[in-house]
Amino acid sequence: MFQHVLLTCQNKMQKERSISAVYYLLQGKQSIQTIQDAQLFRLTEYFGVYKNLTKRRFFMFVNKLVEQKLLQPSRNTNFYYITDKGKKRFAQSANNLAYLSGFRFRQFDQTFFCRLLLLIQVLTNSKKRNFTYIPIIENIDIENWVKIYYQHVKEDIDNYLNRLYDELTTILKQLPLNHPSIFLDQITSYHIVGLTETQTAKKLQMNEEDIHLITTNVIHLMLATIINQQQKYPYLYSIGKDLFSQIILTQSADRTRKLLEQQFTIEEIAQIRHLKINTIYDHVVEIALSDQNFSLIPYISEIDQQEIIQTIRRIKSYKLKDIKEAVNENISYFQIRLVLTQVNNFNSGSVIDGSKR
Repeated sequence: MFQHVLLTCQNKMQKERSISAVYYLLQGKQSIQTIQDAQLFRLTEYFGVYKNLTKRRFFMFVNKLVEQKLLQPSRNTNFYYITDKGKKRFAQSANNLAYLSGFRFRQFDQTFFCRLLLLIQVLTNSKKRNFTYIPIIENIDIENWVKIYYQHVKEDIDNYLNRLYDELTTILKQLPLNHPSIFLDQITSYHIVGLTETQTAKKLQMNEEDIHLITTNVIHLMLATIINQQQKYPYLYSIGKDLFSQIILTQSADRTRKLLEQQFTIEEIAQIRHLKINTIYDHVVEIALSDQNFSLIPYISEIDQQEIIQTIRRIKSYKLKDIKEAVNENISYFQIRLVLTQVNNFNSGSVIDGSKR
């Protein structure tokens, strides 16, 4: 599965980005470049699905793909291309990760999962009057949240656990056969210690990366289901209710957004915040990425927007330098980056492929 994901990302990005761009995408690097790549190459489902992935582990997989002649390194440093054998393997491999929504849930999927794990451990032990155990999650914010939440449900633990079980069972039934068991094996309850992803991988003779992606796939299905049907899943929804309303912008970009709404110019915001103008440009691009209704008109005319779009189609590239060299010299890098945030609004397919609505 991890191999399939890696090849999928590389297949879409190989002519435009180095292999490191795939790593940053999977890790969910909070940079405008990586966030924009996820949108441009239609890989948002994979953004941030493996936040703890190390470069060493990632390149170990890349090297294996090279050894298997599925990837071929180019002469340019850090650039790889999928071989004919790799394309055939990619076409034949199955993707059982239909529910991944990395970009949508990037800010709270792991927090939700950790809350659920610790809450189940606390409630099942409390039901048995056992108060001497080591918390499965060592995170002060998660622990404090569970302590507060516990006070609201401790008088009716049996009913709560039964309802939570019913909700989880209903959702897990939608998954491929072994996915629910992989997820449930990681749950700790009274006298049962959940397995780590590494232990689960050894138990099932799978690689740890596949276990992680399956677990994330389950979490994302759960989140999508309870957010869309909160009345049907009130207990699970209550575990993440405060998370679901969070603003997806970084704190700094959100401060810039509020100043823009007060009609301050980019130059004025840079002065007010004692930041470089390029930093404010980054914020505006981030805001545009998070809001597809964001108007670009204050920053670039419709004529220049169309010139950029037509240039991208003509040169078949999302590389900023290539686009800049091909458009009117008065068009800035900032304006190009802004148009790229909205490029998927102009076409249902890839602009590079020239697809039209």
